[in-house]
Amino acid sequence: MTPLLALSQCAACLASVTPCPVHEDNSGAHGDIVVTARRVGERLRDVPVSITAIAPDASLNGTLDAATEISRRAPNVSITDAGQGRRVALVRGVGLLGLPISPFDTTIGIALDGMPLSSDVGFSQTLDVTRVEMLRGPQNVLFGRSSQAGTINLVTRQADGTSELNASFEVGDTGLRTVEATAGASLIDGILAGRVAVRSARTRGSLRNLGTGSALGANEVTAGRASLRLTPASGLRMRLSLYREETTGNPSSYVVKETKDKALNWLDVDPFESRRVTTGALELVQETPGFEIAASAGLQAIDLHGDLELTDALLYARIFGRPPQEFTNSAATDFSAVRSRERVQSAEVRLSSNPGGRVRWIGGLSAYASRYAYGNRQTNSISPASNADVTARIATRSLSIFGEVGIPLSRTTALTLGARAGRDLTTFRSQFDSLGTPGVIPAFNEAARVKETWASGGVTFEWRPGGNRMAWISFKTGRSPAGFASYNPNAGKGVSQAPYRRSMSLAYEIGGRHALLDGKLDVSVSAFYNDVRSGHLQALDFVNSRTIVEALDYRTYGIELEGRLDTGVGFDIVANGGLTSTSIGEVPTGSVTGARRGNRVPGVAGATGFVGVGRKVAFVDGMLDTQVDIQFVSARAADLSNAFDLAGHASINARVAWKKGRLSAHLFARNLLDRRAETLGTQFLSVAAVFLGPRRTVGIGLSWQLGT
Repeated sequence: MTPLLALSQCAACLASVTPCPVHEDNSGAHGDIVVTARRVGERLRDVPVSITAIAPDASLNGTLDAATEISRRAPNVSITDAGQGRRVALVRGVGLLGLPISPFDTTIGIALDGMPLSSDVGFSQTLDVTRVEMLRGPQNVLFGRSSQAGTINLVTRQADGTSELNASFEVGDTGLRTVEATAGASLIDGILAGRVAVRSARTRGSLRNLGTGSALGANEVTAGRASLRLTPASGLRMRLSLYREETTGNPSSYVVKETKDKALNWLDVDPFESRRVTTGALELVQETPGFEIAASAGLQAIDLHGDLELTDALLYARIFGRPPQEFTNSAATDFSAVRSRERVQSAEVRLSSNPGGRVRWIGGLSAYASRYAYGNRQTNSISPASNADVTARIATRSLSIFGEVGIPLSRTTALTLGARAGRDLTTFRSQFDSLGTPGVIPAFNEAARVKETWASGGVTFEWRPGGNRMAWISFKTGRSPAGFASYNPNAGKGVSQAPYRRSMSLAYEIGGRHALLDGKLDVSVSAFYNDVRSGHLQALDFVNSRTIVEALDYRTYGIELEGRLDTGVGFDIVANGGLTSTSIGEVPTGSVTGARRGNRVPGVAGATGFVGVGRKVAFVDGMLDTQVDIQFVSARAADLSNAFDLAGHASINARVAWKKGRLSAHLFARNLLDRRAETLGTQFLSVAAVFLGPRRTVGIGLSWQLGT
């Protein structure tokens, strides 16, 4: 089965956000995909939004960074691990132009069953997730703040009363060990159902640290998800879900681009990071003859811990033209210890029309509140002004009202209008205490706030001539809120931090879908143009050891093509491709970011592609399932100055599974050609440095369906 999620058409699937038990196994071969892009379950053919729906199959669940792998399966999408659980995400060339400077600094919304997540929660593990919906283009109307470029919605499997008990195990040559188990049951017939899933996974690193002899890039993850579903009366359902994840590891670091094939660092101590995430959600849904009302509340707790030596001897030797031994034994003088803690509460009440009505509508109220604490003790011989204890507190509150209505204009045309308006308040407090460096002020306190009233919206015209065809034209506005960085790099000079401005964009899109060959071939195509104002960007000022934050205008445009073919002779083929062109606008005079008018937006690939081929045949009294995936990403600018490009790369993943009865065994290879991708890059004076993706992993796995 290929990663594209196919669910057969039925009334139960269309009437609920959760697909019915019959089709939740993703086994439908010719039916429509069911998505929740408009906050209710709908056939993909009925949704005028560019969407890629992906089922996190076994080949993805075994990875510890499924977010990056999943992003490669959608055109014009990039998600890159930035360390400490944070991701750098770009959709259609729109996104954060640099590393996240706070959990609020993002233009890509991430939601769990529709609940907005902090960017520090990020993707987490795709544990017991039935599909991932990649919604491209502004989604601020229905998914709220920080959805300027798009939204990634994780849809989990829900407790439905089906009795099941499953277990799986995987082992690979990179030290990969994954154990997973899921169980579900009806606790009170027809009233209460429960479901639980757990996973433990680890892998060793593949980047050698000459200073300690260790291998950097190791990770260990333990995660669990549990849910209860209560249906005490007809038309009323309640859902309670909990998720917990703990991750530890010694993350990779920048390596000199010229020596990437050696994959070497030289640090006196291994870096360390840990991440603890807890989320909980409660949802109540009441169906009535005329409409549906839903109320939900969510809690999130995120704790991050990172220790990092700042001086890599191999990198600094290249920068200063000296032997690397001169930059060793620096752990006491070039070190950063970062701690952060965030607590989030969210709530929403919405009303929506029942499926099948002539006029489709949805509206509601949303609230989001976060309390974030940051601390960093840093010693830095290159930039003595950074030698300090820094603490910060950022609190944000957002209230908004939203609505969308779809009005039929004729038998074949319809118009959708949507808008969201709200008010945000963000406060920032920080304390800087010098470690006694001469010329640096001993202490500096600051406090600031930013508040704004805002609105975003859009209009979409749809045309449905029949025959499983549709086309649309849309115009939407996107927004990413203003805010503050977690730290002020100029505090040692007694200069207060100014908030970064909100970013706004105008997004134009034309798209269409068509089912051919009696539904065996599904094709979708779209073209887009984004005009982004005050896009949040960052650049590294190596000399002063600081991150520069600046707002720049830029434009992106491109095309996307997706297709799925069931050949009818056992083969299932999924393919997509995207082209994106970007250009930065006027750059303020005197800017030290290195940006120039006409430069490409960093991190954006000019071309992306994916082809997945699946084949099922009977074999030795069982079923043999073979999958081969090829992913391609072209070269892209590493930074704002376009000083160098991250190399393009292609990767091949393969999986062969044999299933008989309740037992399944499989062989797998991830990154079969063992080509390490360049995922992030920056220029340290005249030296180009890059982050590297994982090496090849080859292994075996077993799974059992222990009972139903």
